[in-house]
Amino acid sequence: MGEEKRLPAEVETALFRIGQEAISNVAWHAKATNALVTLDFRDGNVTLSIEDDGEGFEVTSVSETPDQRRGWGILGMRERAELLGGTLRVSSRKGEGTTVRVTVPIQGGGDRDGEDTRPHR
Repeated sequence: MGEEKRLPAEVETALFRIGQEAISNVAWHAKATNALVTLDFRDGNVTLSIEDDGEGFEVTSVSETPDQRRGWGILGMRERAELLGGTLRVSSRKGEGTTVRVTVPIQGGGDRDGEDTRPHR
C-alpha cells in the first residue's frame, strides 16, 4: 500500500465522474468478466486507468460517427480531463478488451500538506 494522498476537489470530482462513466460502460457494453481500476501518482500527475477483459470495440466507430448520440460518454470523459489540463486515451480492439486512461497534472504534488478544508459527512 502507498501513502495516503488528497487531491484538489475538482480533480477528485473529475476522476470520480470519469471512472464512473468508464465502469458504467464496462457494465452496459463490454460483456466483461473482470475490470481493474488503478490510480497512480507519478511525476506530478495522477493517472486513473480502467481496464476490462470484455469484447472491445473499434474506438473510431464510436468517436467519429455521424450519429451524434454515440460516443457522448467518451466525449464527456475527454472534456472533463481536458478542463483540468489532462488527457484521456481509450484503447480497444474487438475481442481484446478496453483500457481507459486519464492523466491529470497535480499542482503542489496533490497532498496539499495533508490539509482538507472541504466539509465531510
